[in-house]
Amino acid sequence: MGVLPLQFKDGARGPSPFRGSIRACLCPLFPSQQAQGKMDTGLSSKEQPVFDAISIPFGAKMLFNTIKLKPGVSMDDAEMALGEMCNVVKDIYGGDKGGFLAGQVFKFSGFVSDKGSLNELRSADDHIAIVTYWRSFEEHEKSHADEIFNAKFAALAEMCTDSKELGYDMLWQGDTER
Repeated sequence: MGVLPLQFKDGARGPSPFRGSIRACLCPLFPSQQAQGKMDTGLSSKEQPVFDAISIPFGAKMLFNTIKLKPGVSMDDAEMALGEMCNVVKDIYGGDKGGFLAGQVFKFSGFVSDKGSLNELRSADDHIAIVTYWRSFEEHEKSHADEIFNAKFAALAEMCTDSKELGYDMLWQGDTER
């Protein structure tokens, strides 16, 4: 496995020991890095397929992971660690290589629905949600046994106070009529 250098607009460089193109995967996952001028992808928005809709086959297993960042850890730092971790999963475990189907990353917006929340508590801590879809829970667990993935996950874990990953069986899915 080769080492791809990261080139940031401020001139800083750093090694990134993962497969694939950093321009094609890392920055499109986290457009704020690109928007803030920290990373130049060299790609037009049409060449950034990570913004396309995903298609999830019925019966897929969904893993919902929430992570809370330590005080003082910037979202930019977390985005870089997440991007590298997601790239490892996509490249090593994507499709027939290991059961990874698709994934999404969300930053908590601060919105808590008054109408959809049943208890009196109407607040939530700032966090990030990582949603991944797999053919099976067993294939997901194999990814966590991978040395490269563990190194990327450990880098992210150093920035977190808490992480919880729950698995879900799909019961229903639908789309609007067109």
